[in-house]
Amino acid sequence: MEIAIALKWGDMRRIGVLCASLMAGFAWGAEYYLSPNGIDENEGTSLETPLATFREAFGRMDPGDTLYLLEGTYEEEFQLSNFGGSSDPETTIQAYEGAEVVFSGFEELDELKAEGASWISHEGNIFKIQLAEPILQLFVDGEQMIPARWPNARWDDGSWWKRDETMAHGGVQSVNGSQYDLPMNGNSLASLDFDLAGATAVMNVGSWKTYARTIESHTAGQEFFTYPKINNTYKTKTKTHRYWVEGVLRLLDSELEWFLDTDENTLYLWGPNGEIPGGRIYGKTRTYALDLSNAKNLRIQGIRFEGVTLRGSNCDGLVLEDCSFWYPTFNRRMLGDMGSIPITEFSGTDDASIINCRFEHVEGSALDLAGNRNLIDNCYFYDIDWSCANIPGLGVTLRLSGSNNTIRYTTIRKTSASSTIDLSNASVVEYCDISETGFLQNDGTTVQVTKLAQADAVIRYNWDHDTIKKGIRFDTTNNGTFGYDGDVYRNVAFRTGAQGIHLKGDRHRMVNNTSFGNLSNDIVMNYDFADENINSETLNNAGDQVSGDRNNPKALPGRVEGNWSGEEEEANLTGQFRDFSNYDFRPKQGSGLIDAGVEVPGITDGYFGDAPDAGAYEFGDPHYWIPGYKERKASFPIPANKATEVYLGSALIWKEAYKAIRHRLYLGNDVQNLKLIGEYETGNIFEPGGLDAGQAYFWRVDAVLNDGSLVEGDVWTFTTKDSEGEPLAEAYRAWLLEHFSESEIALESVAERGSDPDLDSMNNYEEFLAGTSPVNEDSRLRVSIDARFHEGKARLLFSPILMKREYALSHSSDLIVWEGRRLLESEKTSGYVDTEWDAHNASRFYQLIVSP
Repeated sequence: MEIAIALKWGDMRRIGVLCASLMAGFAWGAEYYLSPNGIDENEGTSLETPLATFREAFGRMDPGDTLYLLEGTYEEEFQLSNFGGSSDPETTIQAYEGAEVVFSGFEELDELKAEGASWISHEGNIFKIQLAEPILQLFVDGEQMIPARWPNARWDDGSWWKRDETMAHGGVQSVNGSQYDLPMNGNSLASLDFDLAGATAVMNVGSWKTYARTIESHTAGQEFFTYPKINNTYKTKTKTHRYWVEGVLRLLDSELEWFLDTDENTLYLWGPNGEIPGGRIYGKTRTYALDLSNAKNLRIQGIRFEGVTLRGSNCDGLVLEDCSFWYPTFNRRMLGDMGSIPITEFSGTDDASIINCRFEHVEGSALDLAGNRNLIDNCYFYDIDWSCANIPGLGVTLRLSGSNNTIRYTTIRKTSASSTIDLSNASVVEYCDISETGFLQNDGTTVQVTKLAQADAVIRYNWDHDTIKKGIRFDTTNNGTFGYDGDVYRNVAFRTGAQGIHLKGDRHRMVNNTSFGNLSNDIVMNYDFADENINSETLNNAGDQVSGDRNNPKALPGRVEGNWSGEEEEANLTGQFRDFSNYDFRPKQGSGLIDAGVEVPGITDGYFGDAPDAGAYEFGDPHYWIPGYKERKASFPIPANKATEVYLGSALIWKEAYKAIRHRLYLGNDVQNLKLIGEYETGNIFEPGGLDAGQAYFWRVDAVLNDGSLVEGDVWTFTTKDSEGEPLAEAYRAWLLEHFSESEIALESVAERGSDPDLDSMNNYEEFLAGTSPVNEDSRLRVSIDARFHEGKARLLFSPILMKREYALSHSSDLIVWEGRRLLESEKTSGYVDTEWDAHNASRFYQLIVSP
């Protein structure tokens, strides 16, 4: 049952008159207590006399009061309307100190099943049971079951996220209203021996738009089905179409799948191991625990939302802090509802703050915050959206609409929507860590800034990486109308599926960014039109490819100074870093990035050395910024925990703990006897000045919080290289003697590790590792491989090599799971590999693995 209550400040039962603030002896800030075991007839003003319901509590409360929630699970659905005004003090709902407070939308099977019902066999490994009420989502022993679908996919093995493999492919005959199938990966619509009329099709046929539609007509063995037409966002580029079908019992054909017959209210399940279902079985039955309307200056703190969430409208001044959301939202398609997925959202809300909250395992967009001057600070978003169906506007994970909004110190990882962050105008994205995004839609980017949102937008101090999508993008229409006046600086974009940073429009500033390892050009100031970006500035950036075109070499428009280009330097950018494999992107000693930039007021202030450096980090800076969610204790150790082959000259770096004011570093070779190295108030870098070779080290960083409490950190460990300097030093020395004389080895320009005597863009140490010759320009192994189609298969081209190593070619569609094989002897010298991978399903990422 939903309970609605409308109160206003000045309730006559409580204070007598509206002018209560003038009454002698009147004071704000009463305290009330609520418990799942409370009684509404209690006073509610002490731990011993808690109330039972929110309805009763807010019937007694005024703005400025505090409602403490005692430990337990709360299942009430509460609507609060017209409470508080813009000038009223903050009203608080918070967990009592030390109490574990849970708002739950789950119900146990014993509560859900019909009276006297029990599991009975349906057929094969499928069992069924009669329910008393429908469910939206099903769990067994904490594991989410899979709504029965074709083609099959699972969450536990990662196949759900493999769009090209576990979604059906659209055929070239497809038109709006008729979806044809292109058989792929052993999946063929025509192979189904039953009709799908009345089932649900989840279709990514609008690039960044996905739709759920009821199938109108289909017959067994037919290669297409019909559905109600989609609006003008339908895209005719059928090769990007992907879909799956769900919503009929005949699709239940594998372990962990389930289906609900809503006509009979019967639950069908192929449980773990195909056995009769047992253990803890429970389902999601509702979406919102709190529904707020015109509730001003409300603070909600310290609550865990399980299988449920909250929403609001006109909730100015809202603060949501220290809360966690676990499976908060899910679609309603099993019940025949094809509408938008109910999500965590706040509309018409200004000056709201979402602080130190976690959102995990979310169907639909993670959060939609519409209003002005809103803040998302130190939040964590993980495993977001499993269908992207019927998302309003762009397919997006996190939407901030309005103006002057900020998202900072936030981690977003493993999402399926086309774009990750969609910004409003004059907004800021800073210190965010964004990765593994966009798995289930075409097109997309990590940070999407549309034409109208670019004015006064600031994107700074972020890592955008390891994604099949583009990195940071200022977008625009294709007719030459631009967005203007955005700033993008001090970002690191790497290993993305297209451009690392790509700005369209004009009057933008792209300054001190680092970008490498991307599938297309790394740093792009777009120059498609004669007047595009001619007033923009590209300054102090570092990338292997810096261009005015998204894919090809092209002169940059506008002001261009202080940039470092790997193509121009004939060197790889990663070779300029201190230790890029451990995420230390600072320039190393002697790097060409040092002092290569120009001064840019407001961005390069306080630089070290004779001039600002190129790239996102400054050589000599005692602080190394690491973006993303800050945990309660120090995290993200550099070198990584359990790292091996660590350079002897490595520094120790960590991400600061949340709300820490200083940190204490301990280091030693004995885990039981770590020595205090020092206390750090501003910096987070320790330079040991030379570590011992072949030695295991242990270290820990404790945090002193702003309340004076001490949070002991985890103990991390790493092992250094067996010899001084680089690994395999003796083997490398022997390799040098194979190719150079002793006199040549003495020449830095010829035989140093970073030298490239044959000018093939591979330095000596890279040639040593790859097994190629340092004195033959035709003997080279390139990091980037040109993937092309050949006779219906994917052909991978690479430069010919003189091989003294074994090579394996692998491919991945998600940068998580890699599959491949060793190269044949004939392939090593031919310069190409014809793979068994069909061209229509060619993976986006390929790598060559070199071994002795």
